Amino acid sequence: MRPEFGNAGVIGLPTRGWFLGHFVKEKSLRATDAIEIKWGSHNAGRWTGWKSQPGKKTITILLSGEFVVQFRSGKRLETFTLCAPGDFIVWEDDSEHRWKAITDAVVISARWPSLLKQVK
Repeated sequence: MRPEFGNAGVIGLPTRGWFLGHFVKEKSLRATDAIEIKWGSHNAGRWTGWKSQPGKKTITILLSGEFVVQFRSGKRLETFTLCAPGDFIVWEDDSEHRWKAITDAVVISARWPSLLKQVK
């Protein structure tokens, strides 16, 4: 297959920034069940809703700005602030998390596997 060239921010627009993973339906080197990658360009603002992806792992790496990720388990709440380029957080996605850009921020996130195997 020929190399692909593009802009992650543009290609990922229809899928909330995710530009590589199982949701890429056309024949592409970006179509894979193994991992998904997101380009996140976020304006400073409000917290997202709580979410989880049981059975997956995620890493978020800060490129610019300041970005906060929170996790909750019962009444326990943990907060992690990414404030220098290269700061990252990696987690198993069994607990709920949410995030907020404190300042305008750019992050890259990867989640694996992209598609969980169905247990029969």
